[in-house]
Amino acid sequence: MAARDARLKSGSPAACRHVSGGVPGEMAMKILVVSDPPMEPSSYGGQVALLVPRLEAVGHEVIVYGLTYRGQAMTYGGISLIGGNGDMRGGHMGLYAQRVGADIVLTIKDPYVFDAGVLRSLPVPWVPWVPVDTEPMSALLTGYMAWALQPLAMSRNGQALMKEQSIQAAYVPPGIDTAFWTPGDQREARKRLGLPQNVFIAAFVGANQTNPSRKSLDQIILAWQLFLETHPDQRDAVLILHTNLGDSQGGIYVKGMLEALNLSESNWRASDQLLYAAGYITREYVRDIYRAADVLLNPSMGGGFELCMAEAQACGTPAISCNWTAMRETNWSGWQVDERTGGELFWCEMGAFRFRPRRAAIAKCLHMALEKRGDERIREAARAGALHYDIERVVSDYWLPALARLEALLGEGVLDAQEKAR
Repeated sequence: MAARDARLKSGSPAACRHVSGGVPGEMAMKILVVSDPPMEPSSYGGQVALLVPRLEAVGHEVIVYGLTYRGQAMTYGGISLIGGNGDMRGGHMGLYAQRVGADIVLTIKDPYVFDAGVLRSLPVPWVPWVPVDTEPMSALLTGYMAWALQPLAMSRNGQALMKEQSIQAAYVPPGIDTAFWTPGDQREARKRLGLPQNVFIAAFVGANQTNPSRKSLDQIILAWQLFLETHPDQRDAVLILHTNLGDSQGGIYVKGMLEALNLSESNWRASDQLLYAAGYITREYVRDIYRAADVLLNPSMGGGFELCMAEAQACGTPAISCNWTAMRETNWSGWQVDERTGGELFWCEMGAFRFRPRRAAIAKCLHMALEKRGDERIREAARAGALHYDIERVVSDYWLPALARLEALLGEGVLDAQEKAR
C-alpha cells in the first residue's frame, strides 16, 4: 500500500510516456483492459477487438485481461491477451495491473459484476466504461462509481443519469464497423439463410441470459403470435431467433414457450443451437440476418447501448425498441414502444426501474413496420444514423479526447485528480 500511495502522489505514472509513432508531443498510457476477450462473440468482446488496435495505433500500449480466456499469454489479431481463466469477478486485475506496469485499468463490462473489494484496492486508477440500463441509475451502480477516477458513459442518457447522482462522466459511445455492417441484397441474404422470399420477416438478435428476460423475449414471442392472429394475410411471415432457445444460461425456456403457444415452425426459425452455444456463428451470418429482415425486434426492458440496433440499422434495417434508457437515442428510423402507454415500469433486482413493454404495443409496431416494408427512405435514415457511430469516428471524436483528459488527470497527481473527478 505504501508503494501504491507513493506512486499516486508522484504525479508521474511509470508507464506514461511520449508517443512513438503517434501524435508528436502528446502523452500515451499503458492500459490494462478488463473485459471479454476479443475472440468472444459478445458485444463486449467485439468492442475490445475494434477498439484496442486503434488505441495502439495512436501510441497507447494496451494489454487485455480476458475474463473468460483460459490459456497462456498470447497475441490475438495483434492484441496482447492474458487470461482470467474464468475469473468473472476480476479478482486478479490488480495483480496484473502491477505486473504489466499499467497506468490505468479500463473495464468494459457492467461495473457491478466485479469484486468490490478488488476495485477499492486497485494499485492504479480505475476507469469504468459504463452502460446504464435502468432509470434512475441504480444505487448499486452509483456506489461503485465512488472508486472510479473518471467514469465513461456509453450513452448520453447514461451520462445524464450519472449527473443526477453528481457523477461527472465523459460520454464515449460504442463504435461499429460500418464498412462491414452494410446494406446488401435482401433476396440473396434470404437465399443464403434458407428463408422464403416475398414474406415479412422480423428478427431478434440477442442473449437469453436473464429471467425475467431483460430483452423482453417472452413479450416478443407473444407479440409475434398476436401479429399473426391479427394479420391472416401474413400466415407465411417468419420470426428469426438468433439466441439460445434453452434456459441453460439463466434465461427463459424459449423452445417450451413456442411449443406452448402452438406457433408453427414455419413462422419462426432459430440459429443452429450447437453452433450458437459453441460461439461458431460468423459475423457474416449475423449480417445476413440483418439484411434478410424487414425489421429488427429489440424492445428491451433496458439497454446501456444495444449494439445490435446500431449494427442492424447500419445494414439499412429499421428497429423496434422501447422509448427507454439508451434506446431513446439509438433508434433512428424505426418504431418505439412508448413508456407512457405501451407498457409498465418494472422494479428490477438492481433496485431501479426497467420498462416491460406490452405485447399489443410491440404487435402494433410490427404492423407499422409491415406497412412501411421496403420504404427506402426508412432504410437510408437507419444507415445514416448508424454512420455517426462508425468506430473511426468514435475513436477520434470521443476516445481520444477522453484519454487526453485522463492523461491530464494523471499528470496533475492522481490523488488530487480523483477528488476533482468526483
